[in-house]
Amino acid sequence: MHKRIALCALMLTMAVAAQTPPTPPTPPVDLVKTYLTLTDQQITQLQQIRQAERTANQTIQQSMQQKQQQLNTLLTGGSTDAAAIGRLMIDIRNLRKQIETNHTTFHNQALNVLNATQKPKAQALEDAAKLAPTIHQAAALGLVLLPAPPAGGPGGPGAGPRPMRMRQPPPEF
Repeated sequence: MHKRIALCALMLTMAVAAQTPPTPPTPPVDLVKTYLTLTDQQITQLQQIRQAERTANQTIQQSMQQKQQQLNTLLTGGSTDAAAIGRLMIDIRNLRKQIETNHTTFHNQALNVLNATQKPKAQALEDAAKLAPTIHQAAALGLVLLPAPPAGGPGGPGAGPRPMRMRQPPPEF
């Protein structure tokens, strides 16, 4: 009798666990923690804000996916209902704007976690991120040496800086 109860409890636990969506892996934050001198409490707050943003956008993304599927169905079915196609396109655009608005709102919440000495450093990171395309183009021309990947990555530990290689076009036949 006790074995049956234990077996039922185990099966129920497995059923619940199977329905719980997996949590995304937490990316490493050690470098930014050191650069901004973040406390463990700030890291926790920032991670909670990111989770809240994901949760807020989940319903919007599902709606956007449904509308995109409806639009694809109309287009692949050869529909000539321009009003329905236009409505769906506008709905998708408005949903994208909601996600952008949420992103800005949660970004501002994250910045509010920082103190006065951390905010300029965070701004420097944002400014540097805007230069990423330019940096990659400069590296492709050999003007910038990119840092070596972290240990365990391509090139292994101590591989040193390396210029970015340009992809070669496929050979013509």
